[in-house]
Amino acid sequence: MPEVLDAAKKILSYSLRGGMIFLVSTFLFSMFLGFFIMLISPGGSSFSQNVLEGFPLGLLVLFVVKVPVRTTYGIAFIFLWAIYLICFAIVWRTNGGFVNALKFRTPGPAISARCNFLFLYPALSSSLLVLVVLIQGFQEASGVPTGSIEFKDTYRGLFELTYSPLFEELMFRISPFVLYWAVRLGLLFARRGICDPIVYSRALLSSIAFPDRAKENLGLVNVRTLGIRRGIALGEWVLILLTSMIFGLAHYLSGSGWEIGKISSSFVAGLVFSIAYLTFGFPAPILLHWFFNYYFYVYEVAAQNYHFLFKSLGDIIEYTVQIVGGAVLVILSIPVLRRITGKFAATANLETNT
Repeated sequence: MPEVLDAAKKILSYSLRGGMIFLVSTFLFSMFLGFFIMLISPGGSSFSQNVLEGFPLGLLVLFVVKVPVRTTYGIAFIFLWAIYLICFAIVWRTNGGFVNALKFRTPGPAISARCNFLFLYPALSSSLLVLVVLIQGFQEASGVPTGSIEFKDTYRGLFELTYSPLFEELMFRISPFVLYWAVRLGLLFARRGICDPIVYSRALLSSIAFPDRAKENLGLVNVRTLGIRRGIALGEWVLILLTSMIFGLAHYLSGSGWEIGKISSSFVAGLVFSIAYLTFGFPAPILLHWFFNYYFYVYEVAAQNYHFLFKSLGDIIEYTVQIVGGAVLVILSIPVLRRITGKFAATANLETNT
């Protein structure tokens, strides 16, 4: 049985690489597709000229403030689009680079905190989506509704789904850890007798941008050295659980159309977003959230406006995501199956010997 599982895992892993390359290409293409739909297409161009009064900004899980900026939706979209492009550029280059990861030339194990995030991104996002769908499916079958969001205006919907990943990740992931690191570094530097505000500021910025790399440089427990289970400190786990629970509740209480079943799936997504942030830095949760919001909606809008060009592509993307996500969940379950079969074998041998 273990040999069969190992062979299946090897076949799946090589098949996944092709699917992951395809999905990464669709991620990048969707960026430019969204730019065209929002700023160049007739409907999007007309909407983009509307005036936008103020940017909502979420902080520390509970607070929302309005940034007093007066601009157009088009200019705001370009600003948001540029942030995502920067995130893609960062994850393309970090941890050995995406191209080297495809050639298995990255430092350390193939799947680790030292791996290039863009290489892991299709597998991680797809498997999380499949897991969320499974959770919601089981809940729906048990009579627990998930709900949904409907947009009256297609282009306003695209703008909101472009903005919401940045808004929510700043609110639920990044800003709580800004406060956490401000306190933790203050205590750490006090114990070490370091009083230089410039050194403190640099350490704080580094910890906010790439927490695990900063912890490694500071000689603290980190994922790159010890793995996720032991590399995330107790205080970080507490904050992860707390913010993820509030993240789930916020979807239900927002009044946007989500029902009570959304709490659990958003909680699971929040856990993954938080762990990705602590492991790979700020681009990781932003891009994972982007995958759930912007990515699929862009292809949906393109299929509505240019059916003959994008309907088939959208279907291929959907099937690829399902296959990759399902395969990843199977691969991740193999160690669990091995333990279970090992226990059964041990029990059977014990009974035979007695």
